[in-house]
Amino acid sequence: MARSNTETNRITVTTINPAGLDVLDLGCGPGTALHVAATLEQPPATLTGVDHSAEMTRYASVRLRRLARTRPIHLHNAPAEHVPLADETIDLIWAINTVHHWTTPDPGLAEASRLLRSAGHLVIAERYGPPNHRHRPAGTNDAGIEGLIAAAHAAGLTHRGTEIRTTSNDRAALMVFSKATHQ
Repeated sequence: MARSNTETNRITVTTINPAGLDVLDLGCGPGTALHVAATLEQPPATLTGVDHSAEMTRYASVRLRRLARTRPIHLHNAPAEHVPLADETIDLIWAINTVHHWTTPDPGLAEASRLLRSAGHLVIAERYGPPNHRHRPAGTNDAGIEGLIAAAHAAGLTHRGTEIRTTSNDRAALMVFSKATHQ
């Protein structure tokens, strides 16, 4: 599973090109995606990681310690539905292999909508497989994807597309949403 998570993190970060953006990793775990992003040739302007697990936040802190000396990287121990950041301060949020841990996606998606700047993007990456896959179905099969699309719409996010990507030993669904621009 760890190898699959690492590949999904790498594929997600490199697919979305976060160069110059203010990025939030929602459910950052041990900081794998943050590390990938921080080491890109053109890294994000700022990187922020949030995880509900204090242990995962500590792991991320250790993993990113050296990179944080030269790049703006911030870590917070908080749940996805209560991120300690101001409204509309993030250009790009990714949630990689984490939404299936949420009791329900609605509060986390509403929080993502609150945090995103106008025209900002949310990318959700989840393992993709049959309904009896080892994780709960949220985002891991067609029904889960449709449920996330509906929940995101209710949170003020527009579905821009879903792509199924194959790693060496798994498949992942990358779902892209954007925040509606203010007219």
